[in-house]
Amino acid sequence: MDSGQLWEKYCGFYRKSFEEQIEYNEKLLNRHLRSWMDTYTGKDLCRGKVVKGIGDLPITEYGDYKILGRVTEAIEHCEKKFLVKENETLHDYYMRIFGQHVRPLCEGYVPDEPYFCAKTTGTTGKPKYFVHGKGFYETFISSSMALVLIAFSKDWGDNVLDDRVNALNLIAPPPYISGWALKYWSNFLKFIPPIEVADRIRDMGKKFYMALKMIEDGNRIHMAGGSGSLLYM
Repeated sequence: MDSGQLWEKYCGFYRKSFEEQIEYNEKLLNRHLRSWMDTYTGKDLCRGKVVKGIGDLPITEYGDYKILGRVTEAIEHCEKKFLVKENETLHDYYMRIFGQHVRPLCEGYVPDEPYFCAKTTGTTGKPKYFVHGKGFYETFISSSMALVLIAFSKDWGDNVLDDRVNALNLIAPPPYISGWALKYWSNFLKFIPPIEVADRIRDMGKKFYMALKMIEDGNRIHMAGGSGSLLYM
């Protein structure tokens, strides 16, 4: 896929006027809401309630989604039982255990094909898992690619990815949500450190040190992503 095709695929939507974008997204939201209302989750949370729009949905917290507790337990059980294979990325590992052992639990609870689970950081308590559908994953990839193309360009349509560029890899890997796009991005970016290496390093300080060593060895960084505190270092 050349640069022009990338721009059209991931950024073409932004050629629409703001009003057209709002109208399109409202249609998607209403379609998604109707699908969600037919899931076990929607029927359970909205029992006896008339829902005509997003504003009619009840306010909920994690504990209201009983299925997520079972999913978290299932993944934590798999993490103890099944090891990461040699040369297997964390993306492929979590896709493997989710597809083989967790996905059946999620059928009918999300309005799309259950595709992967993302882990929270545990800021408000114990880390938890959320189930995401394939449609969410595709939108996540599309939005993140649009961000890369626009943020890395001076003008619309710049050939920023015609030559594979070096990207600083300080992003938390799967199962955290920030890491789920890395494998797709690797089709266009060369990560410093590489994904298969960074996945094995849990200590962020060591990962940062490895990145600095690779930069010293002549690997110029063209773009970077990560938390502000890491980039400040």
